[in-house]
Amino acid sequence: MKQLNRYFILLLLAMVSLSMIVACSDDDNGTTIGPDPEPEPDEPNLVELAQSDDNFSTLVQLVVDLDLVDVLANEELTVFAPTNAAFEAISDIIPTLSDEDLTAIVTYHLTGGTILSSDLQAQQDVEMVQGERTLIQASAAGVRINNRADVVTADLQASNGVIHAIDQVILPTEYRVAVEGPSLVEVAQEAGVFNTLLELTETVGLTTTLQFLGPYTAFAPTDDAFDTLFESVNPADLTGEQIAFILTYHVVAGAEITSDMLESEQTVETASQENIFVTAGNGGVQVNGSANVIDADVDASNGVIHVVDQVLLPNAFTPVTGIVAKNYDLSILLSVVAERPAILEALSDPSAELTVFAPTNAAFEAALEAFPDLTDEQITEILTYHVLAAQVLSSDLSDGQTAETLQGEEITVTIGDDVLINDSVVTTVDLVGTNGVVHIIDAVLVPPSFLE
Repeated sequence: MKQLNRYFILLLLAMVSLSMIVACSDDDNGTTIGPDPEPEPDEPNLVELAQSDDNFSTLVQLVVDLDLVDVLANEELTVFAPTNAAFEAISDIIPTLSDEDLTAIVTYHLTGGTILSSDLQAQQDVEMVQGERTLIQASAAGVRINNRADVVTADLQASNGVIHAIDQVILPTEYRVAVEGPSLVEVAQEAGVFNTLLELTETVGLTTTLQFLGPYTAFAPTDDAFDTLFESVNPADLTGEQIAFILTYHVVAGAEITSDMLESEQTVETASQENIFVTAGNGGVQVNGSANVIDADVDASNGVIHVVDQVLLPNAFTPVTGIVAKNYDLSILLSVVAERPAILEALSDPSAELTVFAPTNAAFEAALEAFPDLTDEQITEILTYHVLAAQVLSSDLSDGQTAETLQGEEITVTIGDDVLINDSVVTTVDLVGTNGVVHIIDAVLVPPSFLE
């Protein structure tokens, strides 16, 4: 009996101790001890996630048939996954493809790492597992791949990446060209005379733009044209931004302009937002007054190429004489200046800072009619009366301002509904070159002394 009492006391003490531990636990954090919560289910990998969605059954079957399950189950990837309807749209060509072809196509929909829709910029190149790049654009309207496929469902997250459902199958170059024809890039590659142009395009990241977007009209300088330019311009001195500016100056966006659409003269805005000047006649087609189109209307799936024998340079890379020379509406001014070497040399001086008020052809014709008996010396005076020995932008002008010209007499600025230089209306402002600025005016400026 004593032994039994001792066991009973020990059991009672143990129960009291346990109740004190539980009470202390309650006092410490306000929780009670209970059973462990059920473990959360593991997040599915990319294969399992695709298998759970009937919209991807065709893609899943291809992944299985091509032995790509381990790749998609274990590597971290972003999958642009065509829906069954997307595959159905190309069902007529799938039976003609080998497993090697299908593997190239499927892996062209995969890229390494996890790219969520929130990670995208407005436009970017993305290298795919297959080895080529896609062009991805993101905007308020959604996400678009290669200007072909739209993301219809984004950010389906798996344990090893993310799936974005797309409504079209995107094709690597070989298969895209077979189905759609070559883009501007593939046409240029096949021609074999645009190696420098293609290299520069790749350097500044414009290749996929010219492959997948458009339509474009491209004035394409040959390798010889670039060689000529590089005799006077060291390409190593050009920044990527400058190269991109020059290249986009050769492209008209949003239009396919063929030679049969040309008039005798036209001014066209390029993708650089600066104009080129095209003339067409019995002598052929010229751009900016000196570049000849030597092969026209080379067709591509997203535009047309006109081959030119000179590199076209935006205003920022030419002196004021170059700005005048490219514009067919300033041809009389150019010819009159060219007849006077001293003036031409002054306007071409790379160290100068000049402002040129450039009268149009119509302005010169009216002036020559009004003053038919001008001497050579008077014409020289009139020309120098259009030039200031300082760069003056339109933002520098003020009403009533006067400025002394190279001829020695002053011009007067009037600002109202229009900007006037003396009595001439300024029609185009701020064509800035390497040694000054050109403003186009609608009447020839006559020195006051001529009117006395």
